[in-house]
Amino acid sequence: DRDRTVTAIFVKDRYALTTQVVDSNGTISPAGTTFYSYNTVVDLSATPDIGYRVEQWTGTDNDNSANTTNTVTMDADKLVSVQFARYNTLLVPSTDTPTIQSAIDAAVNGDVIIIAPGTFTGDGFYVDKNITISGMKARDPNAGETVIDCMVDVNQSNYGFRLYGDGGTVVLDGLTIINARGHQSDAQDGEDPGDDGGSFLYVSKGFAIYAYGNHIIRNCTIRNTGRTGGGRGGNGADGGQADDADPSTYVPKGGDGGNGSSTYGGAIYLDYDSTLDYGSTLIENCLIEDSIIVAG
Repeated sequence: DRDRTVTAIFVKDRYALTTQVVDSNGTISPAGTTFYSYNTVVDLSATPDIGYRVEQWTGTDNDNSANTTNTVTMDADKLVSVQFARYNTLLVPSTDTPTIQSAIDAAVNGDVIIIAPGTFTGDGFYVDKNITISGMKARDPNAGETVIDCMVDVNQSNYGFRLYGDGGTVVLDGLTIINARGHQSDAQDGEDPGDDGGSFLYVSKGFAIYAYGNHIIRNCTIRNTGRTGGGRGGNGADGGQADDADPSTYVPKGGDGGNGSSTYGGAIYLDYDSTLDYGSTLIENCLIEDSIIVAG
């Protein structure tokens, strides 16, 4: 019914993803240039050559990751790069890494720790890196056994390895873990008439190996682990006269007994988190002997 001006605004609905490997030594998928709709989250997978690990991602949703998988959100054209580096082999004992814990602390994602034959004492090895911890026998069938004796203090709980999924997959291979055992006193009994006995609020999980994440445990032997006493809830105090001089303080009912402690996985406990896809640990060719739990 009159002159009009119409303006159309166009926006890009497909964006280009270009991926590349810096200095070779592995591959990336998807490779080359591919196209995706706006806001598509693209799964990335890097495959290092043998002897290499992921050193650096750039252009991804998480450039700080050293895992072989990552993502990129396509809200613009993106260039993604991955760079690989040789992994290190750390020997225990050695000048730089005289203990298992020092080797774990020094390792970065992709590294391999090889522990010599013999018996090593230590406990509570916390691992949240994508590394392999291996006994020498896993590399050389003629080598002697690598034994980790966790009995550091008979008056304390002595745990073995605590594996977490934050840094990727941890591999335990060819280790013998012994004497990872729990120790716990009983809860306090009720004192005054009608008092409840003391209770335990925490749970013990996995004395030799606690695994939270997607890990690999293979060719390992676990002996003499668990808990055989302690952790009893306290007895409730009997009812009665709280103050002999004051009849109103009479307590007709005895107190409730306290809750005993809980313990799961005398040898291995596999934890999980369904929201993070954690909990797919592989146990392969392992022997567990004399693992006993008597608790609570």
